[in-house]
Amino acid sequence: MSTQSIEYIISITSRDRIGIVHEISGALAELAGNIADSRQSVMCGYYTMIIRAGFPASVTRQVIEAKLAEVDTKSPTPLNILVNPIEEALPTAGNPENRYVLTASGADQVGFVARVAGFCVKHQINILDLSTTL
Repeated sequence: MSTQSIEYIISITSRDRIGIVHEISGALAELAGNIADSRQSVMCGYYTMIIRAGFPASVTRQVIEAKLAEVDTKSPTPLNILVNPIEEALPTAGNPENRYVLTASGADQVGFVARVAGFCVKHQINILDLSTTL
């Protein structure tokens, strides 16, 4: 058996309900998928999940998509599924000594996040994690 693993980024969105995490993680486990990283959130009644998972080389993107499509057909809420292979080594996040937390606050207005992101671009700052709340 080969120990080679291929990694994928998998995104799922759906109307929120109990059981989505169980269904998705169970389907991935059936394919010998190892979830390395995941993030999830519920916003305005919609669930979103992004997963980085490694699979044996024999498990292709099409196999993963077909397995998750099976989950979708049994789901009481439609699942929007996107599977992307990680085709090359990702750049490292950089030196932890150069990581900072930036907090910006102000009145709710169109373009606020874009202005903060523009500041980051101007100063060559890569945004690794972003959270906003009204």
